[in-house]
Amino acid sequence: MNHLKLFISYIFSFCLCSLLVIYALRLPCFVTQNTELVQEYYYKNAFTYLSLDFVLIAVYLLIASFFIWLLKTESHATQIVIVTLVTLIISGSFCLYFYYKPQSRNFFSRWFHAVSWKGVLYDILLLIIVYIVMMQFYTKLTN
Repeated sequence: MNHLKLFISYIFSFCLCSLLVIYALRLPCFVTQNTELVQEYYYKNAFTYLSLDFVLIAVYLLIASFFIWLLKTESHATQIVIVTLVTLIISGSFCLYFYYKPQSRNFFSRWFHAVSWKGVLYDILLLIIVYIVMMQFYTKLTN
């Protein structure tokens, strides 16, 4: 696997999916039903939180890729299931952590107290979309 081409594919995928999924389709508003917090995250603090998302999504996908490699999974459907499970475990853990602590001024505390598991569902959808688009870009770059 060519890591440079994969990284380039990730960058294109993240940018394209951010523009389409977040800003054009407004998926986070639709899934979470919390326009106020989505506005704060993706519009008022766009540079900060999109930078954070760039890193976090990359980390989630790296962890998922480790399990895809470990299990020698070649089926795209199984790879998507692995991305889903990894995202569910990581985001679900954050959801539980913040939800069962008293709400603070921290954005993620307010986020998970307000949207609960809908936030995890949004993360899963976003990661699946980014992964699928990334692999499509990667396939085009390597052929």
